[in-house]
Amino acid sequence: MTDEEVETIRYALQTPKEKALFELMICTGMRVGEISYLNVSDIDLTNKQVSIYAEKTDTYRTGMLTPVAVMALRNYIGDRPGTDPLFLADRAPYNRMREYGIEKLAKEMAVRGGVTRITATVHVYRKTFASVLYRKTGDVLLVSKLLGHAKPDMTVQYYLIDDIEEMQHKYNRVA
Repeated sequence: MTDEEVETIRYALQTPKEKALFELMICTGMRVGEISYLNVSDIDLTNKQVSIYAEKTDTYRTGMLTPVAVMALRNYIGDRPGTDPLFLADRAPYNRMREYGIEKLAKEMAVRGGVTRITATVHVYRKTFASVLYRKTGDVLLVSKLLGHAKPDMTVQYYLIDDIEEMQHKYNRVA
C-alpha cells in the first residue's frame, strides 16, 4: 500500500479494536496467525514491545511498537487481564478472534478507507510494513529478522524485490 492509502485507512478507523489492529499490523508486520495467537500479556506497553509467537518455527521474536500503536493498544486493552486474548470476537461468548475474523476486519478497514485497488489482506499490511522499513533503513537483514524469516533471501524475493528495483532505478538515474 502507498503511504497515502495507509493514511486514508487510518483516518477511516472507527473502533478501538480497529485502531489497535491496524497500528499493530502496520508497525510489526505480523502474520494473521500470530495476531490471532496474541494475549494481552504479550503486549508490553511500557517498553513498547510485543512478544510474537511464530507457529511456523515454534520460536518467539520481539516486535517494536510505535507511540501511536501503544496509545491504540492501551485504549483497546483497558484493564483486561493478561490472560485474555488480545483481540476478542464482537459477539458472545467473546472468544479469541480467529484468523478469518481478523482478515475480514483488515479488508473492511481498507475498503472503508477507500483502498479498493487491492484486497488488503493481513499479508498486504505485512508487505507494507516491510517496504516502509526497508525504504527507511535499506537494511534487508533487519527487515528479515523483524518479519521472522529464517533467511533474508525469502524477504527479498517475496517482500522487497519491487522496492530494491525501484531504489536501484532511482540511484542509476542520479549517477
